[in-house]
Amino acid sequence: MKKLVLIAVMSLLYVSQVMADNGKNARIALDKTQKSYIDAHEVTISDWKVYLEDLKAKSGDNVTYYQLSLPAADICKSVYGTSDIFTNARLQDMPIVGLTLEQMNAYCGWRTDFNNKKSMEKKSQDRYMYALPTLAQMQQAYDLQVDKTSNKEISAIDNKVKTLSGIADNVNEVTADGKVITGSGSYGLRYVDFDGKVSSVGFRCVITKIK
Repeated sequence: MKKLVLIAVMSLLYVSQVMADNGKNARIALDKTQKSYIDAHEVTISDWKVYLEDLKAKSGDNVTYYQLSLPAADICKSVYGTSDIFTNARLQDMPIVGLTLEQMNAYCGWRTDFNNKKSMEKKSQDRYMYALPTLAQMQQAYDLQVDKTSNKEISAIDNKVKTLSGIADNVNEVTADGKVITGSGSYGLRYVDFDGKVSSVGFRCVITKIK
């Protein structure tokens, strides 16, 4: 699979997000000077389903790229009790798991292209780049997060909540640095290196305005 490389809160800082996630994931300002934002919550199974459906629609007879974009079935089953996560209604707002770093980066590239194309169709001049957050950006976001209660039982995303949630909680999250956030301590976020085998791992995106 071709590797995609990317140069890649509160309610008063919330800017509503559209398109690839159907407006479900709020965008929280990280740096208003740099015009950078971060997803309020993790990418969900339903978000990944939109991605897969778009890939399938564009792939025609070439299903290789689509197949390579599927999450690991054994990890999905170990976390959610089934590998059939895309047709199970109760799982649609759960964080997507079972992905490689390459798959996450590919999603970020697709989300960039998908959303910017929609902006062009709406005659908007705004263009954004989506990428995995760095560890420093995740620490910055965590510092903005109001609820820092740690609860390692994976739960569904509440799309009605438009503030930061889930950092150092819910699923462990991967950063652009190849680190997995596993919790928090007195000196900040705790993390380990991502070896591609940790089951309960998800991710969210940072969004940077490029035009």
